[in-house]
Amino acid sequence: MNIFELNELTDDMMNLCDDDFYNFLENLLNKDLCQLFQVQAIQDMSSLSSITIEQIIEILTVDVIDLNNLKKSLGFITTDGKFHLRLGHRNLLERLLILVKSKNNLSVKNFDLSNKNIKNQIYEKLLEMWKQTSSSSKVACIPVLFPWINNIFQNLEKTKNRYRYDDQIQEFALLIFIFGGRNCYEFLHLNLPSALPHITNLEILIRTQEFKMIECEFRFSLLTEYSRSTNCNYIFVAEDATRCISCIDYDAQSNSFIGLSAPLVNGLPQFNFFQTENFQILKNWFDEIDTSRFINLHMAKSLKLSSPPFILCAYGSNNKFEAIDVLKNWLFIYNQSLIQGLRVIGFSTDGDSRYLRAMGLCSRFFAELPNLNLFKHNDPFDIKIPKEWSWFFMKQQQTFLFMQDPIHIATKIRNRLLSTVANLRMGDFSVDIKDLIDLVESKSKLEHNLIKSDLNPKDRQNFASCLRESP
Repeated sequence: MNIFELNELTDDMMNLCDDDFYNFLENLLNKDLCQLFQVQAIQDMSSLSSITIEQIIEILTVDVIDLNNLKKSLGFITTDGKFHLRLGHRNLLERLLILVKSKNNLSVKNFDLSNKNIKNQIYEKLLEMWKQTSSSSKVACIPVLFPWINNIFQNLEKTKNRYRYDDQIQEFALLIFIFGGRNCYEFLHLNLPSALPHITNLEILIRTQEFKMIECEFRFSLLTEYSRSTNCNYIFVAEDATRCISCIDYDAQSNSFIGLSAPLVNGLPQFNFFQTENFQILKNWFDEIDTSRFINLHMAKSLKLSSPPFILCAYGSNNKFEAIDVLKNWLFIYNQSLIQGLRVIGFSTDGDSRYLRAMGLCSRFFAELPNLNLFKHNDPFDIKIPKEWSWFFMKQQQTFLFMQDPIHIATKIRNRLLSTVANLRMGDFSVDIKDLIDLVESKSKLEHNLIKSDLNPKDRQNFASCLRESP
């Protein structure tokens, strides 16, 4: 086989290694050059793509006694001790390396072309699916998968610092961050290269779009946007507090300290109250002011069933307030909502006695505040109570409606029912956990639909159990 008559190496030739590789070189070149490859421990054809002739013959420039015969066969040694490769052998090696590198470049080119064809096929399939979806629905309803894949391919052609993301992809990434949390988002970002923006970009997006909440701030301007999105100006407001772990932190954006219980003025927590550059004032706060042991949350909900709730305000609290603070807080929310063109229908809370007292005062239930006019806006409700409801006491005109959280009430009834130290009275009868245990053990599940985990008193927030235990 003459190497100069060979135009291209085949794939089988490129995959040769060990003895097959040496036998091929002996036939293609000559025995002496094959021995040189063996001396250099070059064992496969593909490795020649990154090797030069000087690297191959470098061993012959060193004074090695065992290679004297090979040196005489392949070249000449001058009087100054330098080795010179015979021109014919050099031409053979150059031709071999050219063929190997040419084949390697062709393989890379074919690989890139194949990737491009696959990419074009994906684009065509994506475009076809997009057209089918667009013809059957509105453009706004197109699944995020299509623009997401398209965005990924565009980013793969760029360096990391030039990645770009459409508005729809940024909103999708923001939802992943909100629902999944920081750890979940970072895990997806690491394992889906170029698919999701960096988490610092999301934090900037949150700040620019006012998604970040500031403690004690009532977001009435965003509440107006929320009502527009739901196309309903009537809202119901709920309020509750949950215990939290006390922790004081510094917020650089608002230049204030978070975690201290903000004082109430007319029932309202003071916005950005803990801002100071005086160390002594800061020390007095730490020594004298309570840390927040509860998070108080105000939620607004449009009367449309399909609309999501909206966080109106959140702040830390020491749970030290009175019924009049609650009432003033509600009136503030009511009046500010009217300014925004919204009508608060009512308020919902748990069974705290201070909330119940505020409800009684506002609904004039056996009590009324003489210095507080609830009807100055002339927009009260007229409630028609049936005449036969002699047992139902309520004023006909009401500014608000009130409701205790039904899930909260149902959960409390369940916890009382499952208590081992208390009985739940129903008329002249009492019921406790023993009655439910007897029911589960003596009757079929088809009759009561209960399972043993429903009777676990430690699971105090199991609302699904409440539904099964209710008659």
